[in-house]
Order: sequence, then structure tokens, then C-alpha cells
Amino acid sequence: MTMYKAIISATKTKILTNSNFTKVIPNGTAIQNMRTSFVGDTLTRDGYHLRIS
Repeated sequence: MTMYKAIISATKTKILTNSNFTKVIPNGTAIQNMRTSFVGDTLTRDGYHLRIS
């Protein structure tokens, strides 16, 4: 949850306020939604970084 909140905060303050960006794909929200679904918190290799497999 700490990492998710940091991503949301950075997006709101640095990306959404920057006119160079026209669209934002909410990847952090997609990952958080998966974590709170039946998939559970099994997406990371160390609790923070996504696992590639």
C-alpha cells in the first residue's frame, strides 16, 4: 500500500500537472486491483518489484 500511495502521489503531482503528457495509463491502479482480487499479493519478487515469469 505504501508503494501504491507513492505512485498515485507522484502521478498527481508530477505527471497530471505536466502538459507534455496527454494520456496516463493507470498501471499502478491495475496492479493494486490485482493484489486485492483473488490473485492476491503474489505479483512481486520482493514485496515491491514486479516478478517477471
